[in-house]
Amino acid sequence: MTARVQREIAEIKNLLLQMSALVEEAVRTSILAWQQKNPELAQRVIEHDWEIDEMENKIDSLVLKTLVLQQPMAVDLRFLTSSMQIAEQLERVGDHAVNIAEKVHELSTDTSSLSTASPGLKEMANHAIAMLGDSINSFVYADSNLAWEVKERDKVVDELYIQVVNDEIDSVEAQRLEIRAGIYHIILALNIERIADLATNIAEDVIFFVEGRLVRHTLGKEELRKEEPSPLEAEEEYPCPSPVGDTKRREPLECLENHSKYVADCFEEARGALSAYFDGEDKLFEAISEKVSELEHAADLISRNVRAHLPKGIIMPIDKFELFLYLQEEDNIADTAEDIIEWLSYKRVDLPDDLKDK
Repeated sequence: MTARVQREIAEIKNLLLQMSALVEEAVRTSILAWQQKNPELAQRVIEHDWEIDEMENKIDSLVLKTLVLQQPMAVDLRFLTSSMQIAEQLERVGDHAVNIAEKVHELSTDTSSLSTASPGLKEMANHAIAMLGDSINSFVYADSNLAWEVKERDKVVDELYIQVVNDEIDSVEAQRLEIRAGIYHIILALNIERIADLATNIAEDVIFFVEGRLVRHTLGKEELRKEEPSPLEAEEEYPCPSPVGDTKRREPLECLENHSKYVADCFEEARGALSAYFDGEDKLFEAISEKVSELEHAADLISRNVRAHLPKGIIMPIDKFELFLYLQEEDNIADTAEDIIEWLSYKRVDLPDDLKDK
């Protein structure tokens, strides 16, 4: 990764964090405005929606510029494409917050609508806000496990939505609630349910960014595990591989050291494979090539496990995002070594002796 790409990725991440803060505040304020029947709070959400829209435009422009000019690959490409998706989801969450705020104006004159609303409506709101916050945190910490949890929790909100709709219909039929108020409550529930859906979409984008797997239209992690186990899930629960029988939890810096050793060994083995290739020792070349692939895979597992298991509260002298970039740079070295050996395996090329020496 070039320094320019690194700077632009960091800038995109900062913009996403700013946008996330604006959206989360808009949702919380709109829900609070509804609960308190406060038109002033609702108006604040409506008036500041343009800031969220503007932030999405900035992110999209910067991502497209980076894609066109830098042509990133692998995890960088996944990060950039996921960033555009997340920005879009956040903007839509902001729109639903505005929808809720607009309904507050209509409900503010109805003194009975809040007290007679289905209890599930407040519970839905609490779940949706929590899911949105956790989906954002899963992106900040590149935590795919948390993202999977958010995806699973969407079922709870869906069930509550059905409960709220049925409760409101029953209240209207029993004449405990005016028809208009019942319709407003159902519209509020629909917007809250959509916020939870969008939080789930963000979580799915995070899973793609971290694990490189598309999980849209799947029921959950268990279903995906049956079809295609992830190396991250197949690995032990510790942040990095440890000797058999060693149950000690590894510290992040120890994992970084192990990762560097695997990458260095991978590079050295690749040099040996090149020598065997040029000397015409095909069997030795194949044996060393397998070793290179094993070392590269081991380095990948450490990198992925560090991303997934790095404690959120740990205090480090560097930003966690910078740590992930460092791991990525080392992974690129191992990937390049493996790619070179793989390319050579496709066809035998006899080089002049003077070129071999170089």
